[in-house]
Amino acid sequence: MANAFDEYLKNLCDDRPVKDVVLGNSACDLDSIASSIVYAYILTYSGKPSIPVLCINHGDIKLRTEVIYFLDLLGIHQNDLVYLDSPVLNRLRSAHVNVHLVDHNRYDNSLLSLQSYQVSSIIDHHVDEGSTCEGIKVIEMVGSCCTLVAELLLKQSDVPITDNLKRLLAGTILLDTINLDFEKGRTTKKDCDVFDQLAVPKREDIYTGLIAAKTDISNLSVYDLLRRDCKDFITGGDRRVFISSVTGASWKQLVEMPNMTIDVDQYVTANSIDILILMLASHSPEGKFQRQLVLAHGRGVFIFIPGFIEKICQELELQEIPENITEWMIFDQLDVKSSRKIVMPLVKSLLEQNDL
Repeated sequence: MANAFDEYLKNLCDDRPVKDVVLGNSACDLDSIASSIVYAYILTYSGKPSIPVLCINHGDIKLRTEVIYFLDLLGIHQNDLVYLDSPVLNRLRSAHVNVHLVDHNRYDNSLLSLQSYQVSSIIDHHVDEGSTCEGIKVIEMVGSCCTLVAELLLKQSDVPITDNLKRLLAGTILLDTINLDFEKGRTTKKDCDVFDQLAVPKREDIYTGLIAAKTDISNLSVYDLLRRDCKDFITGGDRRVFISSVTGASWKQLVEMPNMTIDVDQYVTANSIDILILMLASHSPEGKFQRQLVLAHGRGVFIFIPGFIEKICQELELQEIPENITEWMIFDQLDVKSSRKIVMPLVKSLLEQNDL
């Protein structure tokens, strides 16, 4: 059964009857992709034939530079995977489908437009939004959703565990936890324990290759960067809030990219965005990890909320960077431990407290 995982992936788009779909989040980063693939594999060998669905169109996979790199390294072919625009999904939309969520815990049916479905299970490492499901619900604030999926996998006695499967999980855990660095605030003991149980060699080589691929933005425009890792929500006041995570570029580098303000304006217009926040993560010339936060659209909304700017500055240790870009507010984020997983619930809470 050494090739069981590879064979499973090669047959995802065949005509076999499937009623179970595993869905990652809309940002569709490596953690979301890997956890959906592996969880669908576990379900399949547990008697529930399942397919993982990547929440992007096939053509957009090119934006995930670290995903392209890692899949190629593992010999996983992009054309074998299932995307939102894959023909295999057409026959599912008219059937009753069991939806399994990974790397998020609130289902958005606008992605698949299923006529009949139920959320059957949830495995996630974000703040619980109160969703319910028919089966298991595992929500734990670990560094990577793949940690929770790997923990489940390692408990199975009837699921073949191949070297490629372990490498996919281990590499994703390393990338999500910044190489299991506790000082960066994204690592828990469980992440370390599960990684050790996977027993994958050449840890430094895996991480170095992944981080180099993720920070290689040489072939991407600002518009591409905004949409390649973005999450959004709609407030109680029907405001569309988008938070784009941009890895590999500081504010100084971003502002020097061609058509920066034009691309931002086009992205805002194309998605009817009321509030756009950019979270930048990069390394300084001295090699120090740094974060910056940009309120790129919707400044009037923030100023309208009493104490909003003061509150978010206090929570994230923000220091404003004076700039001459109209309506933008740019900050150095001294609290580098707070990723979007922390910032998004904070922003959502502050907006909803003020009925916006």
